[in-house]
Amino acid sequence: MPKEPEDHRTKEEKEFALLFSFQDPRLQHLKVNYTRESLQPERLSFVHNEQAYRAALDELIKYNQYVNEFNYLQEFASRMRQRLVVEDTKVNGFDQLFQKYDTDGDNLLRTQDLKAMMIDAGMGMVTHSEAEFVFKVIAKFKPTLNLQTFLNWTGSMQGLGQKRLVQYT
Repeated sequence: MPKEPEDHRTKEEKEFALLFSFQDPRLQHLKVNYTRESLQPERLSFVHNEQAYRAALDELIKYNQYVNEFNYLQEFASRMRQRLVVEDTKVNGFDQLFQKYDTDGDNLLRTQDLKAMMIDAGMGMVTHSEAEFVFKVIAKFKPTLNLQTFLNWTGSMQGLGQKRLVQYT
């Protein structure tokens, strides 16, 4: 078994790297150093048309990445609905949930507000990068998230189940 390279970073550097990393396995491909080769099985033999085979593998990998991202968002929506709207008797609906996490009262959510919501929904240890990813998707890459966009997203996720990955060898 190959030996892992030693990590010579300071404690602060490690903590900083952890803060801006993707801990959830479904979002690992969003890391900067991610490559197709890190996902593909080793010793693949490209029998007839290597270029077409690699292109097909790339499409499978890309599809599975989208599925993983969707499943992460779907899990957040589901947990948010169950834990923060249904179980929390002080919150009646997603509009009140939005207001609860709008810390400065300007009717806009920011990444840190959404991160607090994700943690309270039970998404575990949420890094800044993971919260930023979810925020960008929900806010459609705008710097803030308004109530109507949030309600549209929660409505669009209602009733959707987890997607299945394409298995390949």
